[in-house]
Amino acid sequence: MFKIKYKNRVKVDLKIKPKDKIMNKFDLLALFETENGVAFPKAYKEILGSFESYIIYDYHVNEFGVQKTKDLNFYGISRLFEDIDKTHKLYQFVASEISSSVIDPDKTFTFGGLSDGVELFFDLRDMSIWRYYLDDSSTAQIEPSFEALMIKSSFVTRDGDLALY
Repeated sequence: MFKIKYKNRVKVDLKIKPKDKIMNKFDLLALFETENGVAFPKAYKEILGSFESYIIYDYHVNEFGVQKTKDLNFYGISRLFEDIDKTHKLYQFVASEISSSVIDPDKTFTFGGLSDGVELFFDLRDMSIWRYYLDDSSTAQIEPSFEALMIKSSFVTRDGDLALY
């Protein structure tokens, strides 16, 4: 229900005009791409469109000669643009935390995490995939692209699946 105000005894309806409509989350992602001159990989956008709350993949990685599997969690589109504090959205988490001479914090987009206390983010300069360790604040590139990340990953479960995890 909209409030009705009277100005000089003339009825003024305060309805939202079509041009002022509230944007959906995918509109916000498209606006982010436009404003930052980037294009997220199609596969990333498809994954974002396939779940609401959570989706988990196994990420298979070789660390120091040992094959390991880590949970790879993606943040839902509904969470990426939510406030995490007074000045940052979730996608800006890494930007709010790092101080690095290698990474430009303003050119990052946090999109998920690994099971070992790692936040994952795109370096928007070349769309490579980087990790940020929460415990020691270190950063490193883990994959040259989103496609390379997904080649080493396999789907496990998402919200709405009946599979037990």
